[in-house]
Amino acid sequence: GAVTAAPGPRSPAPCYAARVTRSFRPRPRRRPSRPLARWLVIPAATRLVGCTAPTEEQTVIVQRPPDGDSSCIGVDGFVVTVQEHGEAPRVYDDLRRAPVLSNQDCRLTQAFSHSDVDVNRPLQITVEGYDAFRQLQVHGTTMMARLSEAPMAPLQLAQAWDVPRRIVVLGLAEIDGGAREAITDFVLEKLVVGNELGKGQKITPVGVFSRAVGDGERPFFHAEPIAFGIPADLLAVTDPIRVTLSRRDGAVLAGDYSLQASGSYLQATFTGRPP
Repeated sequence: GAVTAAPGPRSPAPCYAARVTRSFRPRPRRRPSRPLARWLVIPAATRLVGCTAPTEEQTVIVQRPPDGDSSCIGVDGFVVTVQEHGEAPRVYDDLRRAPVLSNQDCRLTQAFSHSDVDVNRPLQITVEGYDAFRQLQVHGTTMMARLSEAPMAPLQLAQAWDVPRRIVVLGLAEIDGGAREAITDFVLEKLVVGNELGKGQKITPVGVFSRAVGDGERPFFHAEPIAFGIPADLLAVTDPIRVTLSRRDGAVLAGDYSLQASGSYLQATFTGRPP
């Protein structure tokens, strides 16, 4: 059998569909075979059954957060995990070219195939959405004791963080030198503007957020722009910010940005390189 995960519909309907097809293979004379299931996570209202053996179908609904819930904003990629009891989990990354910026866009972008699922074992499917630095934004899980019994319950995506966050959406193309894969460290500072006696205006960078970009984060750090969450009390809408990138070759790149509220996130606009 196989498991295939794919995007849900682009209509306003608040869910995606997963179709389950069970296919039972004939029992050989010398050794028993375990019954296998074919899982198809496919767009709603689409039929995808390519089995010649007798099949039964189930549908698993993966529901995005309800309207008004902005917890999916800022997701740069999803991770789909299929866990069959007694087996090692199988994990699939669904990486986005750009972050989720509206609840209606909270969806998988591609299909995944998954084989050899035993219909007589418990099965759990988990979907997690991460920002550019692999901070968990949303998650949902559904499971059942046996695929050969009742349909699986819907998988509802929900907020995965407790501390209030601000989502910052920020393009790096102006400063990363076209070598995103070479970035090792990311630092965000807010620029506090004051006056120094006899010297006029003084700008003081104050550290707000920093992350090392290691192998665990790198798959989600590829989007343009990137999106990430920071504690809401660390940054105000009116704060100008500075981003500094460190590369493997020792180069340090920086850029200044202004912020503007845009719905449920802060949009950063590049204003130039620091003096």
